[in-house]
Amino acid sequence: MDKLQEKIISLDEQYKEISAALKEGLEDAANLLPAEDFKIYLIPYELEYESVDMQGVLGFATDQGAMVLFIDPEQYTTESLKQTAVHEYHHLVFMGMSDSRNYDLLDKVMMEGKADAFAHALYLDYSVPWIEPLSPESTEIVWSFIEENQYSINRDDHYILQFGSSLEGIPQWSNYRIAFQIMTEFLKNHPQMTIEEWTMMPAVDIVEGSDRFKLD
Repeated sequence: MDKLQEKIISLDEQYKEISAALKEGLEDAANLLPAEDFKIYLIPYELEYESVDMQGVLGFATDQGAMVLFIDPEQYTTESLKQTAVHEYHHLVFMGMSDSRNYDLLDKVMMEGKADAFAHALYLDYSVPWIEPLSPESTEIVWSFIEENQYSINRDDHYILQFGSSLEGIPQWSNYRIAFQIMTEFLKNHPQMTIEEWTMMPAVDIVEGSDRFKLD
């Protein structure tokens, strides 16, 4: 409890800097893709988890129009705050225009790819480890897993791609990494398409619009 209290105090002391970075990032995002108002909750990063790999910020969006950001006051940077906020912003826009209750595995995978493509469009020079390309061997394994479980709504299948599985030969963050590869190829093939157009495009059509990835 003492450590948690220290984190809360530190976040409170840095609130001005944190809110300024978030405002800047969300204004950047809104200029490319307008959205309705939503709530943002700032929470101390969970003490039992290492925050370095996530560059001090972890976030998720809810289907109730809210963004939750877990922040490590000792690890975050202005860039990591903005990138995460923009990523989650895109999720909120997407979920506001669709029914997240019906998302299957492919929908969830491509949802991450779209959000990372959006963030990358805004911050081209900012690199994050969860969009680094998979090796050719891992790409084949991961894509085979996605094809086999394309319509799955089982959370365990999503977690395997998210956290990796040595048994399956699937690396950590495979959902983000392969989805960003797919989006990169899709956008290369469709440079005239607007962000709003590909945001709402079905996951299957995004895949079919890429060069290398096909669904049986």
